[in-house]
Formats: sequence, C-alpha cells, structure tokens
Amino acid sequence: MIIITQASLLTSLAIFSYGQAEPLTALFNCENLSSSEAVATCFRNEAQQLRTRIAQGDVMVIDKAAAEERSRSTFGQRRDETIAATLGVEAPDRIESTLASAAALGDGKHRFTLADGSQWLQTDSDRVRPGMRAGQSVVVKRATLGSYFLQIENRRDIRVRRVD
Repeated sequence: MIIITQASLLTSLAIFSYGQAEPLTALFNCENLSSSEAVATCFRNEAQQLRTRIAQGDVMVIDKAAAEERSRSTFGQRRDETIAATLGVEAPDRIESTLASAAALGDGKHRFTLADGSQWLQTDSDRVRPGMRAGQSVVVKRATLGSYFLQIENRRDIRVRRVD
C-alpha cells in the first residue's frame, strides 16, 4: 500500500493504492500535454479510471482528519505507529480521555476502560490508590520499549498495555 500526497491537488487527502504505485501519476501527467483539448480529454479519461479503481476497492481516499482520528483510535495497539505511518500522519505520543470504569482484578491488578472504549490492563504490581470513578480525566502516554503509562487525575503513573 502506498500513500501519494500531491500538495497542489490533495492538501488534506491521502490516497491508498493496492497494486499500482501511483494511481494519480497518469492524471497529473495530463498537465504536461500541449493542447488544452488534449489536457481535458486526458483528465476525463484518467478521472474515469480513478473512479473505477475507487469503486473496485483498488484505491481508497481518506481525508487527513479521518486518518488522524484512526491513528488516535489505534493508540496503544501493537502496530499503532505503523498504522499512523501508513495513513501519512504522525502517531500520537499520548491521548487524553475520561475514565469510563476501573475494575480490580483477582491478581491485584486493574483494568481501565476509557470513554472511547479502549481497555488498558495494569502490567506493574504497584498498588493503585482507591477512589477512581467514572468521569475522571485520564492521560495515557507512550513510554519506552513499547510500554505505556496511564495517569488518572494527577495520580502517579500506572504502567499499562492496551488489551482490546
């Protein structure tokens, strides 16, 4: 899958192509033709081919805002940085949300569910202070070596991993 960005035409879109390296190359090359009639004909033909490839699922167009939201929604998953790079956006180093629930597990660890539905499991054995409740603000930060820290309203960091 390859992302093509062409600032003159696609300032806030990413285009994904399965198979052909640059689905817009032929379309952009239409600008180089000498007569305006040839340019117009070329654009019509190439636009139709692009429409067909989109309809067949060979090419996908996604706007930057949607790509950034997708990157945010995959934060903490195993390949979140790869997904962000594929979408042509920067992977976030932290997310801010609110706590939907916190549940103590039998092994003394906790499972945290955020407002966006993501679930995080405590990986360290440190004791978590009681008193967590739905609606409290939460920050999850990327740490070293693929780990994450979750902080609930200025409490100490809890080492976690995403489990959903």
